[in-house]
Amino acid sequence: MRERLVVTLVGMTVAVIALFGVPRAYETADLITDREREAVGRTVQLAATAVEARRESGAPVDSGFLRSLAGDDERIAVTGPDGGTAVIGDPVGDDAFTASRDLAGGGEVVVQRGRDAVDERISDALTPLVLLALLLAALSAVVGFVLARRLAHPFLRLADSARVLGTGRFDVEVPHSHVPEAEALGDALRATARQLDDLVTRERQLAVTASHELRTPVTSLRLVLEDLSFWPQTPPDVAQELTTAMGELDRLDAAIGELLVDRKGANLGQAVEIDLVRLVAGTIDRFREPARQSGRPVRIGGDDEVPVTIVPGPVAQVVEALMDNALAHGEGVVSVVVARRPAYDEISVSDEGERTAAPGVIHQVRGVGGGLSAISLLAESMGGQLLVADEPTTRYVLRLPRRDAGDVLA
Repeated sequence: MRERLVVTLVGMTVAVIALFGVPRAYETADLITDREREAVGRTVQLAATAVEARRESGAPVDSGFLRSLAGDDERIAVTGPDGGTAVIGDPVGDDAFTASRDLAGGGEVVVQRGRDAVDERISDALTPLVLLALLLAALSAVVGFVLARRLAHPFLRLADSARVLGTGRFDVEVPHSHVPEAEALGDALRATARQLDDLVTRERQLAVTASHELRTPVTSLRLVLEDLSFWPQTPPDVAQELTTAMGELDRLDAAIGELLVDRKGANLGQAVEIDLVRLVAGTIDRFREPARQSGRPVRIGGDDEVPVTIVPGPVAQVVEALMDNALAHGEGVVSVVVARRPAYDEISVSDEGERTAAPGVIHQVRGVGGGLSAISLLAESMGGQLLVADEPTTRYVLRLPRRDAGDVLA
């Protein structure tokens, strides 16, 4: 977009220069040419008068006398009544400006001025016009670049916001703009983000609630049937039927699990292969300067590399919420640790403030850590969990189960 705007503005400037500059250049060249012809005519008139006066006085008309009459780049030839010729000046080409006049008493005066001198004068007259045209073209390129950058910047920021939205980050802050078209696009993008956020939040709440409400009774019923099948009072044929029923319950539990996994992962974005350490480091970078100004250093540690296949947007959203919570409610150094455990990957955010929340997994409990109940829902929607570590100081831990690329929620 910026390149097209610059090319358009420069092209318009060059077109204007061509429309007005080229005719002006031809007009200037014609004007100089006409003036040179007039100058040659005046010179021949002056030379004829001087030669006639010289003859009347009886003085000789020689090259020394003619030298005082000739100007720069001019050639004067005087032919006497007897055919004798006096010449001053270098020979000129066939395309020279020439003027002649007959002399009283016989003979003539011929004045010539070379084309090279005229071309040089034309060049001197046109050089400022050419330099001005080049300056205007360069200035238009600079102005076009500045204007294009200012006009394109709001749309580039909207594109960045759209890309973030595409990663599953529905809390993206769409920037406002003074450009009406960009602001209209921003309004549409903000409305879309709110609608998607509401939709996906309801999907996650439904999936998490259904997981607890459906799978728990199924598991309890299976345990009861299994217990009944081992009772001594249970006849063998009844025990066999109970075992068959437990198999059907297992199938039902697996079907519920697959359905809920699909619902939890709906609309989260595209799963990609990424280094979890790099993702977390990039996420906490924007917190370093505000933390430094508050005297709260931010440190990252743990493993050097944790390759995972995940949807990066929700993970970054959880980390940002934990960082906001640590800086707003915690104390001292904020430590972020990314580590690989046997069955899951772990991201912990801790500070030196006293722990105020009860240890354990957070299950949408309002009032815990400000808005962390909503983040716990997001963690569960990814198949993980958000918990409070059982330590004297505050430490929140996000656990993400490891899956093969084909099993990742997408």
